[in-house]
Amino acid sequence: MSNLPGFSRDLFIFLNDLADNNDRGWFQASKPRYEESVKEPALVFIASLLST
Repeated sequence: MSNLPGFSRDLFIFLNDLADNNDRGWFQASKPRYEESVKEPALVFIASLLST
C-alpha cells in the first residue's frame, strides 16, 4: 500500500485508530496527525492524478 503516491503506512494506521475511536474529542486531539497522515497525502495523490 505504501507504493501509492503520497501515501504511507501512517495513513492506514490512522484510519484503523479512527475506526476504534470514532468520536469528536479523539479526532480533535488527533487533528494534526490527520493533517499530516491523511489530508496532505490525499492532496498529493489527487494532484498526481490531475497531472497525468
